[in-house]
Amino acid sequence: MTDLPKVGVDIEVFESEWGAGQIEIVNKPSFGIQAADTSPGTSHTCRISVKEIAIEHGYIASFMTKPWPENDSRTALHFNHSLWDIKGENSMMTDNNSNELSIVAQHWIAGVLAHVPGIAVLMAPTVNCLKTYLPNSLTPTNATWGFYNRTTALRVKEDTSGGMYIENRLGSGAANPYIVLAATVAAGIDGIKNKMQPPPDVKGSGYDPEKIPPKTANLPTDMMTALEYFNNDSVIREALGEEFCQCFTAHKLNEIRLEEEARAKGDTDWEWNLFFEYI
Repeated sequence: MTDLPKVGVDIEVFESEWGAGQIEIVNKPSFGIQAADTSPGTSHTCRISVKEIAIEHGYIASFMTKPWPENDSRTALHFNHSLWDIKGENSMMTDNNSNELSIVAQHWIAGVLAHVPGIAVLMAPTVNCLKTYLPNSLTPTNATWGFYNRTTALRVKEDTSGGMYIENRLGSGAANPYIVLAATVAAGIDGIKNKMQPPPDVKGSGYDPEKIPPKTANLPTDMMTALEYFNNDSVIREALGEEFCQCFTAHKLNEIRLEEEARAKGDTDWEWNLFFEYI
Protein backbone atom coordinates (compact mmCIF):
# COMPACT_ATOMS: atom_id res chain seq x y z
CA MET A 1 0.00 0.00 0.00
CA THR A 2 2.98 2.31 0.44
CA ASP A 3 4.23 1.66 -3.09
CA LEU A 4 1.01 2.02 -5.11
CA PRO A 5 0.66 5.81 -4.59
CA LYS A 6 4.17 6.16 -6.05
CA VAL A 7 2.86 4.93 -9.41
CA GLY A 8 -0.28 7.07 -9.36
CA VAL A 9 -2.82 4.81 -7.64
CA ASP A 10 -4.64 7.19 -5.30
CA ILE A 11 -5.86 4.89 -2.53
CA GLU A 12 -8.71 6.04 -0.30
CA VAL A 13 -8.99 2.93 1.85
CA PHE A 14 -7.95 -0.70 1.91
CA GLU A 15 -9.07 -3.54 4.12
CA SER A 16 -9.18 -7.31 4.35
CA GLU A 17 -12.23 -8.96 2.80
CA TRP A 18 -13.93 -12.19 3.87
CA GLY A 19 -12.40 -14.40 1.20
CA ALA A 20 -9.18 -16.28 1.96
CA GLY A 21 -6.25 -13.89 1.49
CA GLN A 22 -8.57 -11.30 -0.06
CA ILE A 23 -7.96 -7.55 0.07
CA GLU A 24 -10.30 -4.72 -0.96
CA ILE A 25 -8.80 -1.54 -2.37
CA VAL A 26 -10.85 1.62 -2.91
CA ASN A 27 -9.37 4.55 -4.78
CA LYS A 28 -10.31 8.19 -4.60
CA PRO A 29 -12.66 9.47 -7.32
CA SER A 30 -11.30 11.09 -10.44
CA PHE A 31 -12.78 12.39 -13.67
CA GLY A 32 -12.97 10.64 -17.02
CA ILE A 33 -10.53 8.05 -18.21
CA GLN A 34 -8.17 8.70 -15.30
CA ALA A 35 -10.52 6.60 -13.19
CA ALA A 36 -9.71 3.60 -15.37
CA ASP A 37 -6.02 4.46 -15.54
CA THR A 38 -5.49 4.02 -11.81
CA SER A 39 -8.54 2.10 -10.57
CA PRO A 40 -7.58 -0.62 -8.09
CA GLY A 41 -8.35 -4.17 -9.04
CA THR A 42 -8.00 -4.24 -12.78
CA SER A 43 -6.24 -1.14 -14.15
CA HIS A 44 -2.95 -1.85 -15.83
CA THR A 45 -0.98 0.29 -13.37
CA CYS A 46 -2.54 -1.12 -10.21
CA ARG A 47 -2.83 -4.75 -11.24
CA ILE A 48 0.68 -5.07 -12.67
CA SER A 49 2.14 -3.22 -9.69
CA VAL A 50 0.36 -5.45 -7.17
CA LYS A 51 1.40 -8.61 -9.00
CA GLU A 52 5.04 -7.51 -9.28
CA ILE A 53 5.22 -6.47 -5.62
CA ALA A 54 3.75 -9.84 -4.61
CA ILE A 55 6.38 -11.70 -6.67
CA GLU A 56 9.15 -9.75 -4.95
CA HIS A 57 7.86 -11.11 -1.64
CA GLY A 58 7.46 -14.67 -2.89
CA TYR A 59 3.70 -14.59 -3.43
CA ILE A 60 1.24 -14.63 -6.33
CA ALA A 61 -1.41 -11.91 -6.45
CA SER A 62 -4.40 -13.07 -8.46
CA PHE A 63 -7.46 -11.15 -9.63
CA MET A 64 -9.20 -14.33 -10.83
CA THR A 65 -12.89 -13.86 -10.11
CA LYS A 66 -13.64 -17.17 -8.43
CA PRO A 67 -10.54 -19.27 -7.77
CA TRP A 68 -12.26 -21.54 -5.24
CA PRO A 69 -15.63 -22.86 -6.51
CA GLU A 70 -16.60 -24.17 -3.08
CA ASN A 71 -16.15 -20.73 -1.51
CA ASP A 72 -18.85 -18.05 -1.81
CA SER A 73 -16.36 -15.19 -2.11
CA ARG A 74 -15.35 -13.63 -5.41
CA THR A 75 -13.06 -10.91 -6.67
CA ALA A 76 -15.04 -8.02 -8.11
CA LEU A 77 -14.63 -4.64 -9.77
CA HIS A 78 -17.35 -2.30 -8.55
CA PHE A 79 -17.44 0.72 -10.86
CA ASN A 80 -18.53 3.72 -8.77
CA HIS A 81 -19.51 6.77 -10.78
CA SER A 82 -21.58 9.94 -10.68
CA LEU A 83 -22.87 12.44 -13.25
CA TRP A 84 -21.52 15.99 -13.60
CA ASP A 85 -22.54 18.86 -15.87
CA ILE A 86 -20.27 21.04 -17.99
CA LYS A 87 -20.00 23.57 -15.15
CA GLY A 88 -18.55 20.96 -12.84
CA GLU A 89 -21.71 20.54 -10.79
CA ASN A 90 -22.96 17.16 -9.62
CA SER A 91 -26.07 16.21 -11.60
CA MET A 92 -27.18 13.21 -9.58
CA MET A 93 -29.82 14.94 -7.44
CA THR A 94 -32.61 17.43 -8.02
CA ASP A 95 -30.74 19.91 -5.79
CA ASN A 96 -27.87 19.88 -3.31
CA ASN A 97 -30.16 19.40 -0.32
CA SER A 98 -32.21 16.52 -1.67
CA ASN A 99 -31.81 12.76 -1.89
CA GLU A 100 -34.18 12.68 -4.86
CA LEU A 101 -32.55 11.52 -8.08
CA SER A 102 -32.50 14.00 -10.94
CA ILE A 103 -34.25 13.28 -14.22
CA VAL A 104 -30.92 12.80 -16.00
CA ALA A 105 -29.78 10.34 -13.33
CA GLN A 106 -33.01 8.39 -13.74
CA HIS A 107 -32.52 8.24 -17.51
CA TRP A 108 -28.92 7.12 -16.99
CA ILE A 109 -29.90 4.30 -14.64
CA ALA A 110 -32.64 3.20 -17.04
CA GLY A 111 -30.16 3.10 -19.92
CA VAL A 112 -27.62 1.01 -18.05
CA LEU A 113 -30.31 -1.43 -16.91
CA ALA A 114 -31.69 -1.72 -20.44
CA HIS A 115 -28.27 -2.87 -21.65
CA VAL A 116 -27.34 -5.07 -18.69
CA PRO A 117 -27.76 -8.35 -20.64
CA GLY A 118 -25.61 -7.01 -23.48
CA ILE A 119 -22.79 -5.68 -21.32
CA ALA A 120 -22.70 -8.58 -18.86
CA VAL A 121 -19.98 -10.40 -20.80
CA LEU A 122 -17.87 -7.23 -20.74
CA MET A 123 -18.26 -6.93 -16.98
CA ALA A 124 -17.68 -10.66 -16.43
CA PRO A 125 -15.48 -11.59 -19.41
CA THR A 126 -14.51 -15.20 -18.62
CA VAL A 127 -16.45 -18.40 -18.12
CA ASN A 128 -15.21 -18.31 -14.53
CA CYS A 129 -16.62 -14.79 -13.98
CA LEU A 130 -20.10 -15.55 -15.26
CA LYS A 131 -20.52 -18.36 -12.75
CA THR A 132 -20.65 -15.80 -9.94
CA TYR A 133 -24.01 -14.33 -10.97
CA LEU A 134 -25.81 -16.48 -8.41
CA PRO A 135 -28.58 -15.75 -5.88
CA ASN A 136 -27.72 -15.00 -2.26
CA SER A 137 -24.10 -14.24 -3.11
CA LEU A 138 -24.11 -10.41 -2.87
CA THR A 139 -23.64 -10.57 -6.63
CA PRO A 140 -26.39 -9.28 -8.94
CA THR A 141 -28.47 -11.75 -10.91
CA ASN A 142 -30.76 -9.36 -12.81
CA ALA A 143 -31.15 -5.84 -14.21
CA THR A 144 -32.27 -4.13 -11.01
CA TRP A 145 -31.34 -1.08 -8.99
CA GLY A 146 -31.91 0.13 -5.46
CA PHE A 147 -30.79 2.51 -2.75
CA TYR A 148 -28.05 0.98 -0.57
CA ASN A 149 -28.99 -2.45 -1.93
CA ARG A 150 -26.14 -4.95 -2.34
CA THR A 151 -28.36 -7.46 -4.16
CA THR A 152 -29.03 -5.26 -7.21
CA ALA A 153 -26.95 -4.55 -10.31
CA LEU A 154 -26.88 -0.81 -9.61
CA ARG A 155 -26.63 0.45 -6.05
CA VAL A 156 -27.25 4.14 -5.40
CA LYS A 157 -25.34 5.42 -2.40
CA GLU A 158 -24.48 8.61 -0.55
CA ASP A 159 -20.86 9.71 -0.33
CA THR A 160 -19.13 11.39 2.61
CA SER A 161 -19.99 14.86 1.29
CA GLY A 162 -23.71 14.13 1.10
CA GLY A 163 -23.78 13.64 -2.68
CA MET A 164 -25.12 10.57 -4.43
CA TYR A 165 -23.32 8.16 -6.72
CA ILE A 166 -23.98 4.86 -8.51
CA GLU A 167 -22.15 1.62 -7.82
CA ASN A 168 -22.18 -0.67 -10.83
CA ARG A 169 -21.84 -4.09 -9.15
CA LEU A 170 -21.66 -6.15 -12.36
CA GLY A 171 -17.88 -6.05 -12.73
CA SER A 172 -15.62 -8.99 -11.92
CA GLY A 173 -11.95 -9.12 -11.03
CA ALA A 174 -11.06 -10.05 -14.61
CA ALA A 175 -12.87 -7.07 -16.14
CA ASN A 176 -10.97 -4.41 -18.07
CA PRO A 177 -11.75 -1.02 -16.44
CA TYR A 178 -11.58 0.83 -19.75
CA ILE A 179 -14.20 -1.47 -21.24
CA VAL A 180 -16.32 -1.30 -18.07
CA LEU A 181 -16.18 2.49 -18.27
CA ALA A 182 -16.95 2.61 -22.00
CA ALA A 183 -19.85 0.17 -21.81
CA THR A 184 -21.42 1.89 -18.80
CA VAL A 185 -21.15 5.31 -20.46
CA ALA A 186 -22.57 4.05 -23.76
CA ALA A 187 -25.54 2.45 -22.01
CA GLY A 188 -26.17 5.45 -19.77
CA ILE A 189 -26.02 7.95 -22.64
CA ASP A 190 -28.48 5.82 -24.61
CA GLY A 191 -30.86 6.13 -21.67
CA ILE A 192 -30.47 9.92 -21.63
CA LYS A 193 -30.88 10.27 -25.40
CA ASN A 194 -34.05 8.20 -25.43
CA LYS A 195 -35.39 9.53 -22.12
CA MET A 196 -35.74 6.01 -20.74
CA GLN A 197 -37.58 5.57 -17.46
CA PRO A 198 -36.13 3.21 -14.84
CA PRO A 199 -38.20 0.46 -13.24
CA PRO A 200 -39.10 0.88 -9.58
CA ASP A 201 -36.14 0.54 -7.22
CA VAL A 202 -35.91 -2.78 -5.41
CA LYS A 203 -36.66 -2.68 -1.70
CA GLY A 204 -35.52 -5.88 -0.08
CA SER A 205 -33.76 -8.77 -1.78
CA GLY A 206 -33.10 -8.58 -5.50
CA TYR A 207 -33.10 -12.38 -5.45
CA ASP A 208 -36.75 -12.55 -4.39
CA PRO A 209 -39.02 -12.79 -7.47
CA GLU A 210 -41.78 -11.06 -5.53
CA LYS A 211 -39.57 -8.01 -4.93
CA ILE A 212 -38.37 -7.35 -8.46
CA PRO A 213 -40.38 -5.53 -11.16
CA PRO A 214 -42.16 -7.60 -13.83
CA LYS A 215 -40.20 -8.45 -16.99
CA THR A 216 -36.85 -7.80 -15.33
CA ALA A 217 -34.05 -9.27 -17.43
CA ASN A 218 -31.80 -11.88 -15.84
CA LEU A 219 -28.03 -11.89 -16.19
CA PRO A 220 -26.51 -14.62 -18.37
CA THR A 221 -24.52 -17.25 -16.48
CA ASP A 222 -22.84 -19.00 -19.41
CA MET A 223 -20.56 -17.62 -22.11
CA MET A 224 -22.62 -18.58 -25.17
CA THR A 225 -25.75 -16.88 -23.86
CA ALA A 226 -23.75 -13.84 -22.80
CA LEU A 227 -22.21 -13.54 -26.26
CA GLU A 228 -25.63 -13.76 -27.89
CA TYR A 229 -26.88 -10.85 -25.78
CA PHE A 230 -23.72 -8.87 -26.52
CA ASN A 231 -23.83 -9.43 -30.26
CA ASN A 232 -27.51 -8.46 -30.39
CA ASP A 233 -26.90 -5.13 -28.62
CA SER A 234 -26.30 -2.71 -31.50
CA VAL A 235 -25.81 0.31 -29.23
CA ILE A 236 -22.95 -1.28 -27.32
CA ARG A 237 -21.38 -2.77 -30.44
CA GLU A 238 -21.43 0.59 -32.20
CA ALA A 239 -19.89 2.31 -29.18
CA LEU A 240 -17.03 -0.19 -28.90
CA GLY A 241 -16.39 -0.62 -32.61
CA GLU A 242 -16.92 -3.62 -34.84
CA GLU A 243 -13.26 -4.63 -34.92
CA PHE A 244 -13.12 -4.94 -31.14
CA CYS A 245 -16.44 -6.79 -31.01
CA GLN A 246 -15.35 -9.36 -33.59
CA CYS A 247 -11.99 -9.97 -31.90
CA PHE A 248 -13.59 -10.19 -28.46
CA THR A 249 -16.22 -12.65 -29.69
CA ALA A 250 -13.61 -14.85 -31.37
CA HIS A 251 -11.55 -14.95 -28.18
CA LYS A 252 -14.57 -15.90 -26.08
CA LEU A 253 -15.62 -18.62 -28.54
CA ASN A 254 -12.16 -20.11 -28.12
CA GLU A 255 -12.69 -20.02 -24.36
CA ILE A 256 -15.92 -21.98 -24.82
CA ARG A 257 -13.97 -24.54 -26.84
CA LEU A 258 -11.39 -24.86 -24.06
CA GLU A 259 -14.15 -25.40 -21.51
CA GLU A 260 -15.78 -28.10 -23.63
CA GLU A 261 -12.46 -29.89 -24.11
CA ALA A 262 -11.74 -29.75 -20.37
CA ARG A 263 -15.14 -31.19 -19.54
CA ALA A 264 -14.62 -34.02 -22.02
CA LYS A 265 -11.33 -34.87 -20.30
CA GLY A 266 -12.76 -34.54 -16.81
CA ASP A 267 -10.31 -31.72 -16.09
CA THR A 268 -11.75 -29.77 -13.15
CA ASP A 269 -8.65 -27.61 -12.68
CA TRP A 270 -8.47 -26.00 -16.11
CA GLU A 271 -9.93 -22.66 -15.00
CA TRP A 272 -7.41 -22.38 -12.18
CA ASN A 273 -4.53 -23.33 -14.49
CA LEU A 274 -5.62 -20.83 -17.16
CA PHE A 275 -6.69 -17.84 -15.07
CA PHE A 276 -5.19 -17.84 -11.57
CA GLU A 277 -1.68 -16.62 -12.27
CA TYR A 278 -2.45 -14.82 -15.54
CA ILE A 279 -5.28 -12.57 -14.29
